[in-house]
Amino acid sequence: MKAGYIHKGEFTKATDSGTPQGGIISPTLANFTLNGLESAIEKSVSDNYNVKQRGIYIGKLKNPTGKIKYGFLATNLFTVRFADDVVVLARSRRMIEEAIKPCIDKFLKDRGL
Repeated sequence: MKAGYIHKGEFTKATDSGTPQGGIISPTLANFTLNGLESAIEKSVSDNYNVKQRGIYIGKLKNPTGKIKYGFLATNLFTVRFADDVVVLARSRRMIEEAIKPCIDKFLKDRGL
């Protein structure tokens, strides 16, 4: 892309890289690059929080009748991608800061971003 851009009514020199704003290639390239992000996030959360099939294991709990049951919490983990945007939702801010953000940083760094 060598067209340059206009900022505050003034033309700025031609750019050496990038994709045109609103062009179809930007979301296409983003989706090629982000393939595998969801599974990387799930693996990171699973490794950091001991996630089992039913959720995060929190231990043995006694119900009011005294019967012991095993406690699990849902991860509430969702990754939403639309065009070239990504939103990650999780159970807590701590989960995002400790497991998800470092995973995304590494995922993008491995791809030169």
